Amino acid sequence: EKLEAQQRDTLSQALHSMQSQVEALEQQVAQYETKLERQRLVSLQDGLTKLPNRIAFDERMDLELKHFKRHQAPLCLVVIDVDHFKSINDNYGHSAGDKTLQVLATAMKKSIRSTDFIARFGG
Repeated sequence: EKLEAQQRDTLSQALHSMQSQVEALEQQVAQYETKLERQRLVSLQDGLTKLPNRIAFDERMDLELKHFKRHQAPLCLVVIDVDHFKSINDNYGHSAGDKTLQVLATAMKKSIRSTDFIARFGG
């Protein structure tokens, strides 16, 4: 009986230790999933303008085209090109060109509806 009690205690301690290890592993998995999601979001964002990038644009266009085909819903695509942008970089430097893109991105973000999507396609 004393031996059984010791075995139960040993087993209980082992189970408690394993439970703690499982909880620690679950916590690590959650941290890795959070980091992975953060990296996924960064991979879809233009570093300069913080707009969605071409990869995000392609993903969104794929979804929108599928929706259009399925529901025959209206779809509109607007492409904006900054004329003579190279001359801004050439005449005022790349930091001025970067600032110009950031200002344009901010202005466009403020101008669109919540259902609209804007992305930096070039760059």
